[in-house]
Formats: sequence, structure tokens, C-alpha cells
Amino acid sequence: MHLAAAQGRAGAQAGQFTKARKLDLPGRPTCSGYDYTVEIVDGGADVQDMEFHGSRAEALPAVAGHKAVMSKTLAGSETQCSVALDVTTEEFVRGSVTAGDTPAKVCDNAKKAAGVVAGRLSA
Repeated sequence: MHLAAAQGRAGAQAGQFTKARKLDLPGRPTCSGYDYTVEIVDGGADVQDMEFHGSRAEALPAVAGHKAVMSKTLAGSETQCSVALDVTTEEFVRGSVTAGDTPAKVCDNAKKAAGVVAGRLSA
């Protein structure tokens, strides 16, 4: 998967137009812009279990055949919504969008971004 391209398309389709940057974090390749992040998490089965079965995880319908969960976080005046897609038993992809002037649409935008990323994952 070409993460920068998927992330850039996800941001554009979600109505965001910020420049993507790639961060090289061990075990967690990440692309992000001002108001969004797409990261591959290879943290093992325990980390995946927390992401998909934690108290903040809200089950979503499968996205392009990948199990999906959403979590919403409020921090001060900022709203962040993340959608995680399982890839293997130990890896998942998480797309996060932070609300700017449209907090009501932040989770819709995160779901749209997840759909774009899911279309680029290997089956």
C-alpha cells in the first residue's frame, strides 16, 4: 500500500486540503497533516485487542471486508474521531480526523477516509 497516496486521497475526499507528511516511527509508519493522520499499527495481538474491544470502541459495519471500529475523543474544544481497520491478527490501520469548523461531520469524514484506505489495502 502506498500510504502517502492513500492518506492524501482520504484527506481530499474528506474535504481536507492539507499537505501530507510521512513520519518514520518504529512499528508505526504514519502519514499526517494538520487535521488527519493515517497510521499502520503493528503492536501485537494485545494492542489490537485494546483497539477493537476497548471501552471506547464502537463497532462499525465491515469496510471493504475489514473489521472496523470507531472511537471519538473530546479534548478541550477539539473533537477527534478515529476508525481502525483490521489487517492481520497483529496489525491494523487507524485513520483519525480532528474537527476544525465542522465537529458534527468529523466521524463522517473519518469513515470516508477509512473507506479510501480500505480500498488500497491488500486483500
